[in-house]
Amino acid sequence: MVKQLLIRASAAALGLWLVCVLVLTPAYAKPSVHLEMEADSNLVFCNTTLPNDAKHIARVLHEGTEVTFVWEISIEAVRRYWLNQNVATVRVERRVVPDLVSQSWRLIDVTSGISRRVFDVKKALAFLTRLRRFPVIDRSLLESGRPYRMVVSLEEHEGEDRGGWFSRLWGYNTVEKALNFTLP
Repeated sequence: MVKQLLIRASAAALGLWLVCVLVLTPAYAKPSVHLEMEADSNLVFCNTTLPNDAKHIARVLHEGTEVTFVWEISIEAVRRYWLNQNVATVRVERRVVPDLVSQSWRLIDVTSGISRRVFDVKKALAFLTRLRRFPVIDRSLLESGRPYRMVVSLEEHEGEDRGGWFSRLWGYNTVEKALNFTLP
């Protein structure tokens, strides 16, 4: 009798969990990343923007919650019959810490340790959501005419916990975009 009750209770709990996962997971729309590759005679650059999630991030910053973006940019040599070969990976971590008393935001480039304070939330948003002409790799390390793939992944963390086990498990705050290119 007790065994049957335990089996029914665990089945009901599993069913409730599955319903929550199936119903709530699609409700969270992942933002999209705009990605462009640019190259000059010496370097390959990445231009990327998170265009349609700025209102949510601005609201979170105005509420006083710090926001961290971790950009990871990879260049892969495309191979036809095998896994792509990783040529370079660059990781950029940027954090915005709000100060509600002074209505300012401290912009911290965690990768370099450089920080500054701004009094305009638009500048804080641009700092988090845009990489303009960000140098990724020296062009001399890439071959002309060979196909390459630039992959940009973005993790967003709100608050000081940097993502709990639930965020890591489901990847709620992760976005990825890829772009194929060939250098002349």
